[in-house]
Amino acid sequence: MANLGVQPCAPRVHLIIAGAEDVWTGAGNKMMFLAQAVRRVYQTSSQYDRACVIYFSPSNDKIGYSDEQEKAFEDAFKNVKIMGHDVHVQKVKNISEMAEKIDSYLASLESDGCKSRGVIKRMDIYAHGSPRRIGLVYTQNIDFDNDTLSLIKPEWFDEGAAAYSWACQTMNSDIECYRPAHGHPAAADYRPRREESCSTEQLLEASIGAAMSRTWGITTYGYMRQTLYDQTWGTGLSGRWDELVGNRFSVKGKTRKNKNVNTVWEPSGADGPVTVGKDMAHLPERQFKVSPDE
Repeated sequence: MANLGVQPCAPRVHLIIAGAEDVWTGAGNKMMFLAQAVRRVYQTSSQYDRACVIYFSPSNDKIGYSDEQEKAFEDAFKNVKIMGHDVHVQKVKNISEMAEKIDSYLASLESDGCKSRGVIKRMDIYAHGSPRRIGLVYTQNIDFDNDTLSLIKPEWFDEGAAAYSWACQTMNSDIECYRPAHGHPAAADYRPRREESCSTEQLLEASIGAAMSRTWGITTYGYMRQTLYDQTWGTGLSGRWDELVGNRFSVKGKTRKNKNVNTVWEPSGADGPVTVGKDMAHLPERQFKVSPDE
């Protein structure tokens, strides 16, 4: 009988990517992408063996995160590690660096006698978005788009892997019909820009979400409409934490710790999930699924 040898372990890896909040930089919003990333790791830690968390912070100003904010975010995963779930957290400045860090992390699994390819089971993306782009640093045009998707290698993913984008309009491709006013991802004017409209199938086929599925060979999920982060702190008022009381921000009598980060933050992550908006009523409300064979 042939000696087949010892088969390498195949860790279940959860990849989470959080963009820089460089559009809404007030107290209630600044760390909302990071808060959702922490929440997701806590929610899914029992389903995966390891988590690789990549966040974008190109500079310590309004575009990126301060040293204190970065430390608070990275410290938030210490309790997850205590529970036996391995979490690797890495700061990056651009898409190329992100790809290099992911590749390096996966390669490091081989030192534990594990596979380094085909191990990512799930991917979550928290960032701004508009038709045909996911803005990881939105105002600087550091995006997932048709030119950068190929930097993420299909061989990293398990055959049944899925990617979930929580960015606005991931499954909407019509820039002319449905571009937000002033090119701003959170602008109020989401009305069609011309009378004729594209079919749902046309919008979906040319979307960044569909391109992700084709390029990476995995199933992708996302919305055509605007997505909302206003339940991040469970208030519905994430942009209005303006009153500073001592070392806490307050709204309607509810306070949040912020002593070191100068913004609303909880080490356990977001209170509530990302939801879909109501403003873009001309587009379907549901979450769309795209498979690579479609």
